[in-house]
Amino acid sequence: MKTMCYIFSMIVSLMLSSCSNDDGLDRNNFSPSALIFKALIASDSSTSNISKSLQTANTDTILLFSGEDIAWFNETTGELKFNDNFSGMEMIGNGLVVLHVYSDNESLYSINFFHTSDVMSYVINSPVIVSEVGKNTYYIENGYPYRNLADLDKDNPWRIEREKNWNKLVQSDGWKLFILQLKEEGRYRK
Repeated sequence: MKTMCYIFSMIVSLMLSSCSNDDGLDRNNFSPSALIFKALIASDSSTSNISKSLQTANTDTILLFSGEDIAWFNETTGELKFNDNFSGMEMIGNGLVVLHVYSDNESLYSINFFHTSDVMSYVINSPVIVSEVGKNTYYIENGYPYRNLADLDKDNPWRIEREKNWNKLVQSDGWKLFILQLKEEGRYRK
């Protein structure tokens, strides 16, 4: 009888180990905490130099945070929620920062980040991560100041440039891999 139980256990173990979870994700491309965010702090954060900062960014960047610091990202609202004990943004101060997003060693995309206040006079027509000074809320937006693009005329230069830049980001392979990694790690909300 013991032998029969042992054989039955082996067969069940083999059957369970061959089960697959085919959800369309290539799990070989992901690992825990694969997301890495490095920062390039722009020395001149005037709006005329923001695009230039993105283009001239190099590997002289500092590790700012990883995917483990993210509690979740809501793609519908754009809110990026960090874990309660996260303090990585304190290293930034109030300047403009260019964040380079990586999955393991693969560069996914770059995005501007800065803390805002009531006296900010920036106009940025490319995707940004925005946080109000003194608040622990972060949003990935199509630009700054945030505007619902539907409220702007179709011929408005802001709208045209923001739509172009936003679509370029969200349709990129890097953004898609970012979203897949967040889903894989259980850090994605829709």
